[in-house]
Amino acid sequence: MSNNNINNTIYDISTIQQVLINSPLEGIKMLPLNSTILVKASEWEKCLERINVLCSTKWNKKHKYSGKGLVFGETKKCHRAGQYITNRQLRLAQKDTKACSCTAALKIIQHLDNPNVVTFCQTRAHVNHVPGDWDEVRTLPLPSEAIKIIEDQLKSGSSCRSTRISVLRQIDSWGVGVRKPNYEEIYNRMRKMTTLLYMFASDENASISIWLNVKLAEQNYCIFEINLSVYNDGKKQFAFGFQSPMQVSIMRISQSFCLDATHSISSRSDEVLYTLVTRHPQTGKGFPVAYMVTNNQTAIPIKLWLDHLRIKSSFVPMNITIDCSIMEVNAIKEALPHATIHYCDFHVLRAWQHNLDSKIKLNASYTSEQLGNYKTALKNYLRHILIESNKDVFLRAIEDFKLMVQDQPQFLKYFEKKWTENEELLRRWGRPYISQQHQRYVTNNYVESWHNQLKTIYFGRARIRRLDRLIFILTNDVEFYFEQEVERIHFNNGKMGPIDNELARNSFVASKIQNDMLPSMILNPLGETGNSMDDYNGEWQIRSFVTEDKWYTVNISNDLIQSCTCPNFLTRQIPCKHSHLLKRYCGAKFSFIEQREIAGVVLNRQDAVNANENEVEEEVEEELESGGTAEDRGVYVFDEIAAYSATMHHGFEDLQTLKTIPGLDQTKADLIKRALADAVRLMDEYRSENPSYFRNLNTQR
Repeated sequence: MSNNNINNTIYDISTIQQVLINSPLEGIKMLPLNSTILVKASEWEKCLERINVLCSTKWNKKHKYSGKGLVFGETKKCHRAGQYITNRQLRLAQKDTKACSCTAALKIIQHLDNPNVVTFCQTRAHVNHVPGDWDEVRTLPLPSEAIKIIEDQLKSGSSCRSTRISVLRQIDSWGVGVRKPNYEEIYNRMRKMTTLLYMFASDENASISIWLNVKLAEQNYCIFEINLSVYNDGKKQFAFGFQSPMQVSIMRISQSFCLDATHSISSRSDEVLYTLVTRHPQTGKGFPVAYMVTNNQTAIPIKLWLDHLRIKSSFVPMNITIDCSIMEVNAIKEALPHATIHYCDFHVLRAWQHNLDSKIKLNASYTSEQLGNYKTALKNYLRHILIESNKDVFLRAIEDFKLMVQDQPQFLKYFEKKWTENEELLRRWGRPYISQQHQRYVTNNYVESWHNQLKTIYFGRARIRRLDRLIFILTNDVEFYFEQEVERIHFNNGKMGPIDNELARNSFVASKIQNDMLPSMILNPLGETGNSMDDYNGEWQIRSFVTEDKWYTVNISNDLIQSCTCPNFLTRQIPCKHSHLLKRYCGAKFSFIEQREIAGVVLNRQDAVNANENEVEEEVEEELESGGTAEDRGVYVFDEIAAYSATMHHGFEDLQTLKTIPGLDQTKADLIKRALADAVRLMDEYRSENPSYFRNLNTQR
């Protein structure tokens, strides 16, 4: 074996490319054959990796050998060595195998008499392939340097697609023989390193504590954390929750919510996730606004959590829809006494049907078919009661049903005690007692759908093992998706959102009515077939599009179309086809659209406040050091103002009722309007004069 390294130069990672020679392919290097290369022992592995990149090769370990005077020695073979013979029939579309019987070999030796040097020597040349050829690159693995860049960018929160673009730009100068990463490889790499993204300690409780007290706190999350052991004789029970600034913003402008728990969120069966969901004002979809995780399935954590939301996030709901859970009812009544509780219609009907099947019995003279028909008739009548919105008809139907089952004392006792014993029970499930703005929440579909998406899309239908991963999914994947979905629908990018889709369909149906048909379908508030009125405010009558003798009332107030008495509007709470027909006839605008735009302005303003949160916190500290205490600023007066504000919030339903009263004196309404406008103006002046004191409560604990 000849030795061309006459001057005994020892190479390192910065100079190793000097020993390489040019390959027949432009831009590709190669090792000189049968030449011993001396490499610095502490960097020989990095040097080998660099040789692989420059020579477009990959040396795999073949075998180790030991001998007298050696620290170690091994022979490496080309990654295309060997031969692959399949035992099955070849597919029509299949890539060629990587193995091509290449016999190239590389010896690596470290001697005892010179342990600071490792020698490389390629003893056999490559055969049956040319390293660096265009067809060769596909057989190479990703360079370790490229993998490190990918991992660093994924750790910083970069998406797979943007990571790939960035990596391609960085390795473009590495040479033509370097294999470049594809999207699937980066995605798989991200899946492998998820533990680095959410597991901040081997102990799960310690990792969760880091999430709550460090990671989420840095992002201005509103954190709820409590040790429940004091309530349970020292048992290890806990409850923690969190809200992003965006979730707090949506919660503060919403009035109706759904609350539900879902199981199977971790490897422990007693751990559950509670979620508060509302309907997003811009997308029309369910939007989770608060999370709580606990292993205590009593009313205690729910009550404490709701107290926290009320104090820290200004959570003042008017209506909450839940399953038929007495535990949740007790927690809500104690924490939010002003909120109206409504049972989910689906769960009410399921409870009735379950008890009806088990408690309804007939004597032996009836066949099983007759018993089944009897139960079916009772279930259909119960379903009719559940959807009845007229209070008198509703109450009369309940009494009629009791007469129908008077010979079934077991079920009758259950029905009276659990559902109809008093008005409070009736209000929890009766459709006549549901306020107009809560009509979309008669079921828990918003939160049930959300929990299904969480387990199907984000969990991949698999139960996750650790709760710190759950926190990561909710605060990264879920939060990012909802942010992008709101932005997409706001800019009308892609398919329509559910609200815009329904508005477009209703507008289309109304546009199909011919102009000469309009006078016969529309009566103005004076009962006339014309739109020559100077004032459009009042109750218009619109004939049904399907039934000729059926008329619906569309109310216009403050020159805006407010509501319609048709079933579609009562259920969906967005402008129906009758409202669109009236808009086409008289040109009035929709109150719904204006309220939607106002909600968007409020959210944008809140986003700006959240964006400046850190700066405001620093100013607060400076102001508190130089200024006085809160007690010096007339706390009692502001407490009274807060009480008036809460009263107005809960008086929203009364305002909706006032809009429907014909001939109402508008003088008092104008006075209220001016007073509220002055109050808002003065509050803005207070805020502008004292900006540093208006820190966001979502950073408090």
